[in-house]
Amino acid sequence: MRLAIVAVLVAACGAPHDSTRTDPPRNVVTTTTVHVAPTDPFGWIGFAPSATNDSDVPSYLPRHVRYPLVLAGDATRRPYGEVMLPLPASGRVVAVGTSGGGSTYTAHAPMTVPFGCDGNTLEVTPFTGRPLPPGPVWVLPADAPSTWSPQGHAPRVVSATSDRARFELGPLEIELVRRTPSEGDLVVKRGTRTVYSAEFTRTAIDGADPASLTVDLLDRDTPGIPSPIGGWTIAPGGPILVVFHTPSWEGSHLTALLVDDEHANAVLSLAQYLYRCAF
Repeated sequence: MRLAIVAVLVAACGAPHDSTRTDPPRNVVTTTTVHVAPTDPFGWIGFAPSATNDSDVPSYLPRHVRYPLVLAGDATRRPYGEVMLPLPASGRVVAVGTSGGGSTYTAHAPMTVPFGCDGNTLEVTPFTGRPLPPGPVWVLPADAPSTWSPQGHAPRVVSATSDRARFELGPLEIELVRRTPSEGDLVVKRGTRTVYSAEFTRTAIDGADPASLTVDLLDRDTPGIPSPIGGWTIAPGGPILVVFHTPSWEGSHLTALLVDDEHANAVLSLAQYLYRCAF
């Protein structure tokens, strides 16, 4: 894996103090910054299933699965044939939910679980390990650098109306703004800097009620709206991996961004589509 590590250390002793310098105080060690590329192997985005079938459970989550962690697809491929990074031969991985650090999980034989409606099913690879809060889970590859120390973050809704929603996710601020009845903008900021922006659109589908084409940001688990569902700081002061869920009329798209101080780039290896059922 290509990475560079930058560490700035301030010595506890050394030259006499110069009052004109702006160095940090003595005995202070600044954080280590880990730089990674969006093309590096990032493992997988899995799911901690929901134990209930309540209406407020996000549409992308498997439900009533007895395992604490699943990956969509078997150990080598996702649904619809997309190739996955192979699991380690031992079947053991480190997985990090949207709160706290990571723990070790062990893979078991693929299985089929109910998913969506009209009797639809989803093939998953289940894992055993400690319980996780329902939601997305970052599953790290066996050769992840030892300098990584992932910390999960769940998005917090700061404010929301029908035409604007704002979230905090670790050190990031994420905003959705409706620009027309069916179009809007997604903006990601780190501090005061805008590091990413993109348009989103709810497109028409045959048979849809015209009224349903209007985006309502109070009802975000609906077609065309990209909502942040989880994020992971890779190391203190380092880049952040953010996962978005964008429902479609028939399924769920999951995409990931790698966000540093100035930029955000898509991590294409983590993107996946889950079919739920036809409209």
